[in-house]
Amino acid sequence: MKLPYGYWLSNIGKLVPVKAAGGHADVAIDLLGEKFAYVLEMGWVRMVCDKAKQTIYYEHGNHVRPSPEQMCKLKELAQDAGFKLVCENTGREADIHETKVSKRADKLLEALPSGKRTWRSRYPVEPSEGAYFYVRYPLGWNLYAVRASDRGFMGHSTLWEELVCPDLAKQWSKTLKMPAKALERELKLHVYGFPRGRVSKDSGRSWLVLHGGDASGLSKAKVERAFHIHKLAKWERDSHEQCQAADRDAVREILKIKETWPAVGLDYGWDD
Repeated sequence: MKLPYGYWLSNIGKLVPVKAAGGHADVAIDLLGEKFAYVLEMGWVRMVCDKAKQTIYYEHGNHVRPSPEQMCKLKELAQDAGFKLVCENTGREADIHETKVSKRADKLLEALPSGKRTWRSRYPVEPSEGAYFYVRYPLGWNLYAVRASDRGFMGHSTLWEELVCPDLAKQWSKTLKMPAKALERELKLHVYGFPRGRVSKDSGRSWLVLHGGDASGLSKAKVERAFHIHKLAKWERDSHEQCQAADRDAVREILKIKETWPAVGLDYGWDD
């Protein structure tokens, strides 16, 4: 497996390659318009692939640790490369073959066919309720999922205002040459502009994903993996989760997005 000098691992699990030493700072400025240290505090993880020592070093912010999904990605990459994984913040080596799991996770693993019992299946993360958005970043569409077991249950309005909107504004600010705070103020008013959904347990204690049916590029498997409910969930369309046309067209205008996506209600009328 050929590795670059390193990566940025975003807070939504996307790997951004870094080609050379010193490149992390350049990529942070180019993508987010922010300094190196601030990007770490935004929940991004800095990675350096030391080929001589066959070790991947990772660094996180002082006030935020890698999410379960980020750790899953880090361990998977190290295992695929045959490298060790070391946290620069603590100097400790991570066990990339960790098999200690909760009773619930162990039962889920045993229920899988033997051919499906991958390392990802053994990663000790419980299934969780939560909410998600499918949003358009400068580099493309990405799933922004928040598990209730990590942050407590957040409704879509709270999730949008506190996490998704600030992150979206920071990532678009460089592309649009606008201050992130100004973008954030405009975007905050349009919580129903992007596809969204939520994961819950129904009365029978089985997993249920409610969605608006308007995220054509988002696979069910990707959502299920984010909440660790892969092949355990029933999917239902819910009119309350549909995009609203006025909000959709407003965010398209603010971010200068030419493409469109399904929505209900009256159109705002912007079509560049």
